[in-house]
Amino acid sequence: MISARAGETLKGHGRMPPVAARYHFALALRSDGSVWGWGSNPQGQLGSLPGSVTNMTKVMQTGVTQIAAGANTSYFTHDNGQVLSVGHNPEGQLGAGIEVDRSSTPVAVVGLTRATRVSASSANQHNAFAFSSTQPLPPTFRLGFSPDSGVLLRNKTIKSQVVTSAVNGSTQSITLTATGLPSGVTASFNPPVVQAGGTSVMTLTRNTVIEPFDTLEITVTGTAGSTSRQSFYLLTLADPNPASGHAVPGPKNDAPFTRLLVRGNS
Repeated sequence: MISARAGETLKGHGRMPPVAARYHFALALRSDGSVWGWGSNPQGQLGSLPGSVTNMTKVMQTGVTQIAAGANTSYFTHDNGQVLSVGHNPEGQLGAGIEVDRSSTPVAVVGLTRATRVSASSANQHNAFAFSSTQPLPPTFRLGFSPDSGVLLRNKTIKSQVVTSAVNGSTQSITLTATGLPSGVTASFNPPVVQAGGTSVMTLTRNTVIEPFDTLEITVTGTAGSTSRQSFYLLTLADPNPASGHAVPGPKNDAPFTRLLVRGNS
């Protein structure tokens, strides 16, 4: 069993995405707080109906800070102090107080409100342990998009709403920036600074006439003091079809999947 938290490094490998693995399945934690899984899924431990999952699938949407893999059971520590679990439950290892053999929908472990880490036992298939703080967890926030993807034509603009949410009573002012923009594409935010719980509009503008078709990820980072959070926007660059006037997307490169193992957590 391997468990890991966001931002940890592996000696000799630099900064890499935290990965947890056990019994033919694996989980990876991205820097936007989402969790992706792949491999065997006999008990729904990848957050979907039992069955093999060969391609990566999103197990958790956001807010996760640390992951652990048990014997056909997955565990996720959240930034709000909760621990969620999914998968096999014959001995109550989900910790949710429910009498079911398994759950393919994540459930909250009962009684944990200030958890900082969870670990699945490597010696016993049905045990897990959580570490809890005696002090209130520090304020933080989450980022997201609505929508989280779009198609941008030459000499055009598209917009997406950046949605923030306060966690643990956060009242922080969040400064928004974008990285990973291709040549000829610019990003602006209105407003560029939001209070946690507020929204901003991201405008992407494309001016170049030489940029090839592509699908890529733009990273938006929110910074409040020493705290930073990320969210990813999937952008497709395209040209209008001269005959129909409709967008013709270029070849996709499966950005959320192929870049998962090289982006790391920052």
